[in-house]
Amino acid sequence: EAVWRPRVSLRPSADPPVLVWFQLSVRFWFATGGAGFCISRGLALKMSPWASLGNFISTAEKIRLPDDCTVGYIIEALLEVPLTHTHTFHSHLENLQKLPTDTVLQQVTLSYGGFENRRNVVSIAGGFSLADDPTRFKTVHCLLYPDTDWCVRFRLHQKS
Repeated sequence: EAVWRPRVSLRPSADPPVLVWFQLSVRFWFATGGAGFCISRGLALKMSPWASLGNFISTAEKIRLPDDCTVGYIIEALLEVPLTHTHTFHSHLENLQKLPTDTVLQQVTLSYGGFENRRNVVSIAGGFSLADDPTRFKTVHCLLYPDTDWCVRFRLHQKS
């Protein structure tokens, strides 16, 4: 019989964990909201006293930190649920061109943005042109879901 435990998976934003001082010292990990994080339904329900019905803003104001830090605080400091670290969540804050091309389709989240005055997108050859797909999300989508109607153009580019 499977035992279900509250879970969260994320890419940590800071190493070492954040140390916060208010009333007493609290140390916890948090994830960059831009990269995303996955929270199990069970954990989300346990978070509700601090995260629903307007309580999230009160919790964030209490620790004086942004929303992504507040999520980490609720999970690790208040509920004492350890975060599962993974390197498959990616935000615009990292150099996405360094992500190995052969691993792009195994990632949980991808982002895009500016980085050192360059276009910060994953490197994927083929597919749509950079003019038609500046974020590379269309190309990634068509590699994952080639039967999508609008991926026909993509398949034509692949054959040429």
